[in-house]
Amino acid sequence: MQLLKLLNIDNVTEEEIQTYKHRRTVRVIAFDAENKIAFIHAKERKYYELPGGGVEESESLEQGAIREAKEEIGCDIEIIGEIGIFKEYIKNKNLINETFCFTANVVGEKGEQTLTDKEIAEGKSVIWVDIQEAIRLIRTNPSPDLYPDSIVLGETFMMKYLEDVEKTETKLN
Repeated sequence: MQLLKLLNIDNVTEEEIQTYKHRRTVRVIAFDAENKIAFIHAKERKYYELPGGGVEESESLEQGAIREAKEEIGCDIEIIGEIGIFKEYIKNKNLINETFCFTANVVGEKGEQTLTDKEIAEGKSVIWVDIQEAIRLIRTNPSPDLYPDSIVLGETFMMKYLEDVEKTETKLN
């Protein structure tokens, strides 16, 4: 998968990186039958995000994306494409966070979310929106203290990628 963006806001050195632990995460742009995208709305903290999260050690990236989608949006998905990787060096956590981004289609019926207690407390729910609304919602996310700039940047980049694909397909038809 292609590296789309490396975020090194803290100017982490190559030497420091050698001691950092790695974390693999996934984000999924999941389309339903009406070409709407699944978005998670955290009502209590007033932010929006794409479904995704940490990949377990025993999982492939695709398995992690499928599991996260099932938990967070209540849907089975089929991975249809790769967008790329966002890598971030996080100095205060001694962490290299790699987020692998996929596109997917919903397979079968939409079901119920399987949320953690924390996600329930945050009032997380699924909404289905078109690409333009998804881009607008990501840009309304609150301050980096609540929702890191790197996540907003990454998810905005993914939405813009899809918007560009959509424009190209429209021109071809």
